[in-house]
Amino acid sequence: MSEVSSPRFVSKHARSYQYSKSTVKDELRKHQDIRFLFDLHRDAEGRDKTTVQFENVNYAQVYFVVGTVNPDWEQNLKFAELIHEKLNVHVPELSKGIYLKDKTSGNGEYNQSLSGSSALIEVGGVENTLAESYRTIDVLAKVIYEITPGYGPLNTARCESLACPLYQLMGKYRFSLCKCT
Repeated sequence: MSEVSSPRFVSKHARSYQYSKSTVKDELRKHQDIRFLFDLHRDAEGRDKTTVQFENVNYAQVYFVVGTVNPDWEQNLKFAELIHEKLNVHVPELSKGIYLKDKTSGNGEYNQSLSGSSALIEVGGVENTLAESYRTIDVLAKVIYEITPGYGPLNTARCESLACPLYQLMGKYRFSLCKCT
């Protein structure tokens, strides 16, 4: 864990958001109907700290990171709180919580200034299986579907194309941006 907190690692990691910001901005300009921004990661912790069992089935736990350098960070906090609460209704303890980070503990912004409905989500850890992560993503997709009425339209058609990046990201529930079917 010492490498994660080293200044060299943090500054290198923080720059990745600088590089990706222009790409995200370009995509937001091209697709003005985008409602949410999700930044999915995998935690570095082992399975004993990233796995929860519900009804005899294992799931990869999640947690949220909200950057407090963004002047409107409270909007992203409310968005994360909403998803966090609903995840835990579906699968108790699926979400471990929300971590607030400033520049002393990371990037502090994570491109979350680009949308008030932006979430950085750590899904499982290095020892979770793909099946555990996929189960969690399926629950996450259902929760996003549930909260969508407050945020805008969602196409509920099911996409089954493994080549579809939205299918890979969100399971079988896709946003209207998916053009696979």
